[in-house]
Amino acid sequence: MKADKIIAMKRQIPYHGWCFVCGPDNPNGIGITMFVDDDGVLTSEFTLNETHQGPPGHTHGGASAAILDEIMGLVVWAAGHKVVAANININYRKMLPLHQPLLRRHASPKLAREKSSAKEKLNWQIQLSL
Repeated sequence: MKADKIIAMKRQIPYHGWCFVCGPDNPNGIGITMFVDDDGVLTSEFTLNETHQGPPGHTHGGASAAILDEIMGLVVWAAGHKVVAANININYRKMLPLHQPLLRRHASPKLAREKSSAKEKLNWQIQLSL
């Protein structure tokens, strides 16, 4: 490792019991664990399975929408603001496969004075084992 390279420390974002996306107490939930570093960058790695299935072999659109909602909310929350999604518009471009590790990185949004907004594109990085 180079001496001039700075590695940001990651800390786990608290989860919420029965939350469908991040709650470990929900047996049918997605169970995502998310981390935030000192620069406000959120990361998460997870694998979806048949519990989250829509079309055969692929994730249900509602599950991916729930993940999007959680990510946008947590990015703004990690920046120190209370937030609720007032509107989510999604244009699906391709199906999200099951049983593929998914890695997400989310940068902190630019925050306005009274309104916070987060835009997130679900450009999933799929890591395939060959």
